[in-house]
Amino acid sequence: MRLVEQLRFHAMGSQVHVVVAGGPLGLARDAERRLRELEAMWSRFVPTSDVVRVNQGAGRAVRVHADTILLYRHGVDAWRRTGGRFDPTVHAALVASGYDCSFEQIDETTDASLGPVPAPGCSAVVIDDDAQTVMVPAGTGTDFGGLGKGLAADLVVDELMAAGATGVLANVGGDVRAGGRAPDCSWTIDVEDPFDVQRSFGVLALASGGDIAVATSSVLGRRWSRGGQSQHHLIDPVTGAPMRSRIAAVTVLARRGWLADVATKVVLDGGAWPDALGDPLPAVVFHTDGTHELRNGFDRYLHAHPTAGDAASPIHRSVLAS
Repeated sequence: MRLVEQLRFHAMGSQVHVVVAGGPLGLARDAERRLRELEAMWSRFVPTSDVVRVNQGAGRAVRVHADTILLYRHGVDAWRRTGGRFDPTVHAALVASGYDCSFEQIDETTDASLGPVPAPGCSAVVIDDDAQTVMVPAGTGTDFGGLGKGLAADLVVDELMAAGATGVLANVGGDVRAGGRAPDCSWTIDVEDPFDVQRSFGVLALASGGDIAVATSSVLGRRWSRGGQSQHHLIDPVTGAPMRSRIAAVTVLARRGWLADVATKVVLDGGAWPDALGDPLPAVVFHTDGTHELRNGFDRYLHAHPTAGDAASPIHRSVLAS
């Protein structure tokens, strides 16, 4: 039997679960260290992070880590490929809505002082690979909550596989990426019912041996009130206000965590699938009226609800609404 390590901890404002099959001992701890390192670089709530320094230095080039160059590259690429429907320049809109600190510290007693702030977009963001700098225009701020966790899961899985693991799964707050061979015959992931997180909607059985990612986005989870108005953290870049659609939550399958993350935001706003993202990805869409629909072959991966015994299995992962 191959050695399997598991580790649960809190990072990137979320619960994290890492499963490592094979390879040298200690890889799960390496994953924890790596995620904390990425959080220190990418969080808008860490004063010394690269993202904060880029935002504070808006209008000039700011030198950042290579991982942060990759983050901005993916963010700008996703903005282009979705026609701006995914937009990391929503920082001012999030602050105006009241999400100006880590979620557990939001003060709901503060009156709203600003109206919605439309996102300016990424057309003037300058990334210099040689100088390893990023420049955003004056007055522009960036936030990568809609992509960072998926990309972090990608990096961790790829690096642990390169370090000798035969299979790795990283669940970063519901952004799941798996690679290599599962401890059992397949990676099995428990999908929550977004209307009742104590219940399972079903179980995904995903082929072992390749790369697979699952991401969930929901307007039901992270909610607060500001100025008497209900708010949530998923912003419509055009209006600068929280998304308003008939979709409550989306779970998407892809090959990379960052792409699954981006795809959930695109589907959640109810828009048509952008051709530039490739073929439509398998997804389950939960509507605000309590109904759901399975799209693009998602049903091929979906199995019955887990039993109590299954839920305790080390290879079952809960996909948490983000």
